[in-house]
Amino acid sequence: MSPRTQRRIFGILGPAACFGIVLLAAPAPAEAASSDFKGWLLALDLALSEPVGLDNHIATVTNTNVLPTRTERMVLKNDPDTTWRGALGYDFGLDLGRVQVSYWSFANDDMQDFNKVGEVSPALFGYGFYGAMYQCNNSQGFCDSTLPVRFTGFTGVKAKTLDLDYTRSAEVGERFSLRWLAGLRTARYEEKQSYQGFDGAYTYLQSKNWDADARGIRVGAGGTFDFTQHFSLQAGLAYSALLGKTAGKSSQTFVNGGITCSFPPCTDTKVGGDHRLRGAILDLELKGIWSAGPVDISLGFMSSNWSGFVQDPVPASAFLLNPEGSSNDSLGFASFEVGLLWRVGGSRHVLSP
Repeated sequence: MSPRTQRRIFGILGPAACFGIVLLAAPAPAEAASSDFKGWLLALDLALSEPVGLDNHIATVTNTNVLPTRTERMVLKNDPDTTWRGALGYDFGLDLGRVQVSYWSFANDDMQDFNKVGEVSPALFGYGFYGAMYQCNNSQGFCDSTLPVRFTGFTGVKAKTLDLDYTRSAEVGERFSLRWLAGLRTARYEEKQSYQGFDGAYTYLQSKNWDADARGIRVGAGGTFDFTQHFSLQAGLAYSALLGKTAGKSSQTFVNGGITCSFPPCTDTKVGGDHRLRGAILDLELKGIWSAGPVDISLGFMSSNWSGFVQDPVPASAFLLNPEGSSNDSLGFASFEVGLLWRVGGSRHVLSP
């Protein structure tokens, strides 16, 4: 585990633990002994989340100095980053269920430097009016594939969801209860990628940015098993059926010239999008919950898989401008999270979904 990741973990667990101690030390309200609850609920989850399944192919390196010739696909790494989710709800009591509004957000930027021997072909744009970018070390005045080429890749990801849910629980046994939810969801995803390379004579730039928006219905179910009066294990699944749209733009620029660029800078651009995409989000959650009076403290794992509407609208173009197939039509987020739920003026009756 890298020092950067360790700092993020401590940055999540430290404030959450302090806040939990403060809430546990607070006196419980007078009606805390009641087996029912009616009132407001506040929840906050902090997590270390890692995006998975992204298409971060930044360049292809071909080394002709070895036999057989070696081709390497250069892929940017996405480090985990801090995410948060906040919720405000109202429980109607008497087994009438709960209405809850929740918001989740993720943002992460990563940059990586490369130093590779051989010929480098950037992968973000592909083939354009000025041809395709293909660079090797020109520091000696000619292409020398035995010398390394330096280039830098950047990737940025943003995602967020906004949910309005109605949840209801039903006791199945002395220690086990089931719950279901139905609601509405809006989701947004943004991705940026860029490439910058210098071969000793010329500078090459490529970039791509696109976004996706979707909205639809959300349904789910879960269960809670009470091991003791204060500790329980909770698992849940929620499925969102969405209708979305995408829009994107990519470009390549020969900054100060090149073989195909006589009057620099030379720039190609490409735009694309789709306004009728069917998509889905599948959320899975497993966590342990410690309950004390009006406060729940949870620790667990959550996985969220996004598919369909997150398809890249501007894939790289092959020869004669034919688009290559995009592999970025499904991605996800895996999270290790700690959460707090505070019942304002009531006692433990239902748990957060």
